[in-house]
Parts: sequence; structure tokens; C-alpha cells
Amino acid sequence: MVRVSTTEDRTRLFWNQYKGVGRHQSLKYIQLRDALTQAIDDGFWSYGDKLPPEGELARLTPFSLGTAQRAYADLVREGMVERRAGAGSYVLRPSKILDTPWHFRFRPHAEAAFRPVFPRIARISHHSGTGFWSSFLRRSSEVVCISRSVRIGSEFTLFAEFYIDAGPFNRAIAARRKVEGVNLRRELSLNIVRMTNDVRVEIFTEKDHPVLKLKEGTSVLIVETRAYAQSSNGNYIQRMIVPPTPEWLHISEFGAGAPVI
Repeated sequence: MVRVSTTEDRTRLFWNQYKGVGRHQSLKYIQLRDALTQAIDDGFWSYGDKLPPEGELARLTPFSLGTAQRAYADLVREGMVERRAGAGSYVLRPSKILDTPWHFRFRPHAEAAFRPVFPRIARISHHSGTGFWSSFLRRSSEVVCISRSVRIGSEFTLFAEFYIDAGPFNRAIAARRKVEGVNLRRELSLNIVRMTNDVRVEIFTEKDHPVLKLKEGTSVLIVETRAYAQSSNGNYIQRMIVPPTPEWLHISEFGAGAPVI
């Protein structure tokens, strides 16, 4: 990595390297937030490092002071950045990674290499009673939903939800203090024998998918995968909510080396 001698030099280097991140986003603070997120994920800034002051970002990048403040506020809400009174903003923690099955990849055209994928846990929630999952996960009195924001290269961020029976999930993490780093494919013995994929377009509402930060009324793509395991309590549902993008979506066939993250 290139060494620089001053804070401002490092801020200039950051913007030179990451100004292409999120360029398709319509909201400027999201573009800056995504650029900062990728820089942290890549190790440009590490855990405990001090980030550039908002005023410095406003002076050395095309964004206003208000845009920089709003981008930092989002990173604070996501738990990635900590504000210390009178001291500035600091990287709070590394990315939260959870190894779950992943069957979707993106690329600029059908012959191009796939974009890298960077998932981050947004929340883990438990649901009882009935829901859209009930007929498929019918043996489950309670299901777990793992919600993630997933950055696709430097192009855009999507939102994904992974639903599975709460019993096996709870047993898989019972002996651990943290869920990060758990390999669910191994812990849950997800021996999948068949998968189906359904796709539709729907109108985005912020209350349903606040992580995406899109304008109300934007059309988004919903891809729902239902995976059938040898043991029915290993069945799972994965939903992906994709914002408008010029990228091609590739859905891997089961048994053909489907990528996982």
C-alpha cells in the first residue's frame, strides 16, 4: 500500500482509489458512504483508525459538508464507525461475515468475470406464527431470518434475507459467543438436492428495506430461491432485493459449482 505523509494526502488517496464506488447511486451521501465502506472493508482504514474529518472530506472530494455528515451518520447507525466527542470518527469494527449459501453473481456482460461480493450482517431476527415461509418451512414453529447488505464490487449494494428453521440454527451457534464466522453450510449440513428460483419486479418502500436507501417508488427486482435439502429441516429460503443496475444477473444452477459466501 502507498504510504502518505499527511492526513490530507491520505484523504486524497482514498478518493482517487474509491471515487468509482457507488457512482450509479442517485443520492450523493450513499455514494460517499459506500466508498468509505469499501475502503474499510479493503483495509485502507483498519479497526481503530481515525477517519478524515467531515470538513476535510468536503474540501477534498466533490461532496458538501452536509453530505459527508450524513454518510458518517449512516456508518455510525450500521455500527461500523464510532464518533468520539471532541476526537473525531473512528473505525469501530471489522465487517460482520456469516458464511451462508449464495447462488447469485453479477457481471457487466455475459462473457465478463463475476464481480466480487462483500456481505455484511444487518440483523438476525426470529419469527413465529405464519408468514410467506410457512408452506415451505412447514415443520418450523419458529424461523430465523438473517438479513444482509451485500456490496457487489464497487457497483451497487443489494439486500438479502436468508430464512431457515430456528432449531438447527440455534444448535449451530449455541456454543459460540458470536455468530460472525459460523459456517452455516457445514454446521447445518445443508445437503441441497434441488432448488427453484422465482423472479418478480415490485415497487420499493423504505419501511420494508431501509438498508437500500432508495427513493420511494423505485422498481426493484425480487429473486426468491427455495432450496430443498435431504432432510426437510435443512430447507431454506433466500430472497434477494436488487436495485436498478446495468449489471447482468447470473443465477447458478445447482450442482454446477454454485458460488457461496
